Amino acid sequence: MQPISTRADNAGDHVELSAYQGRRGSDASDEENEPMRGLVSRPTAKQPAGVHGESSGSTFHWRVRLEAFALSCALGFGSHFAWHLLGPLKEPIKQDLGISNTGFGALQSSLSVLATVTPVLGGMLVDRVGCDEAALLSTSTVLVGLVVLMLSMAFGGFYGSLFGLAMIGVGSNWVTTAQDAAMVRVYPEARGRRHRPAPQPLDPSLGPGKRREHRSEVALMFGLLFSIGKLFSFLSNGVALHLYESLHSVVRVFAVGLLIALGSVLAAMIQWRRRWRWARYVDPAVTAETLRLARIQSAWWDGVGILSPEVRCYLVLEFLLGACWQPFLHLSSNMIKVLYNIEAKHAAWLASITVAIPIVMNPLVGMFLDRTQRRTWAMMAGTMFLLLAFSSMLYSHRDGFASALPPLLVSFSISFTPLAMVTVAPRLVPANRFGLLLGLHRCLENTGAVWVGSIAGPVQDFSLRNGHEDDGTEGYIGVVRLFVLLGLGAFTAACVV
Repeated sequence: MQPISTRADNAGDHVELSAYQGRRGSDASDEENEPMRGLVSRPTAKQPAGVHGESSGSTFHWRVRLEAFALSCALGFGSHFAWHLLGPLKEPIKQDLGISNTGFGALQSSLSVLATVTPVLGGMLVDRVGCDEAALLSTSTVLVGLVVLMLSMAFGGFYGSLFGLAMIGVGSNWVTTAQDAAMVRVYPEARGRRHRPAPQPLDPSLGPGKRREHRSEVALMFGLLFSIGKLFSFLSNGVALHLYESLHSVVRVFAVGLLIALGSVLAAMIQWRRRWRWARYVDPAVTAETLRLARIQSAWWDGVGILSPEVRCYLVLEFLLGACWQPFLHLSSNMIKVLYNIEAKHAAWLASITVAIPIVMNPLVGMFLDRTQRRTWAMMAGTMFLLLAFSSMLYSHRDGFASALPPLLVSFSISFTPLAMVTVAPRLVPANRFGLLLGLHRCLENTGAVWVGSIAGPVQDFSLRNGHEDDGTEGYIGVVRLFVLLGLGAFTAACVV
């Protein structure tokens, strides 16, 4: 048995394990160790060579990536639906459990109370056992959480409901990490260089002075993944009350969520069954022994080893963005109503712009990133939009026309920055630390949101005590000033990454 050899990629950013050379391990089946026949097609004169010699226009090329995309989308359906059922069903849940607003607030908090810790565990799980096994575990956690929640709701158990919702929250955080890792796996060109690739040589077959362009659709696929997730969350939030009116039972509504979560588990099982097909798409000579030895070499925790200056700036940027986005989404409706003196319904519609526009813009931004490879520019543009949005709220009060500007600019920020962040992440760390970076990414985003959410109230109270307005304007001005400082820090960090 020969040892695993390693080689550095062109950028020198990470080391990739080569195929295991030697006889097959005794613990691996023939199916796992036998290289897939006919996996790599020979490129023709009219087709550029793709991944590992495969023609980029081949049917197999698109089939594998579309399978990965479809299953990655399906992984999140159960968690998205379960996460957004609670808010619309507030009154029925309070009646069934006999709780007050404080008790319902505890139920809502249980969804995200562990979100500042568990994503790191999910990322470590992805690195250690693989994204397929992690996806199966995370979707199963959501499914079990829904079962516990249904039983607790049926028997009026408040603490059981808390436990079930906490399981749903943990599983949902793990699902997002597994989704991202599964998508990056079938796009090996997403790793390596951090900057724009060098121009391709001239190709006489295309005509004089023509170059063959290297196209990658990884950002587009992530954009579609984000858009479908946001759209499904929006639909889940909208149909929850209609389901309750039709089924006349909160438990039955959660039973619908249970069926959707079961579909996500089935998608994870299909993904697990297809793991060798996708692994050999990237490396036709991969074997079970290769992956087993690679994971043995992967420590459970190596956070210090990946904290390069770029990664530190990346994580600081994620913390600051989380501190801006989520609190603004929660406060935007009332903030716009007070600062611009408009009706509550009008303010709610304006606040919904922040959620609606990214559904359309994410795929377009993905196409832009795939064509230009300007991820740093996209991050700088997104943070600049954020800074302009908060700055405009300081100087355009009582102007109804300007009330649409802040949510519009924040929606542009949410459209540009997350896509650039998730596509630049594989280029910052070795392949066997990508899950850990994603976990830290989610943890710091949630930590920033919790931190600002907890101090927004005291900032409002302090500003009101020192202000002269009695309609709440001064309180929100203090919060906006905090957002401006955070936006300025985010723009600075984006310029460094």
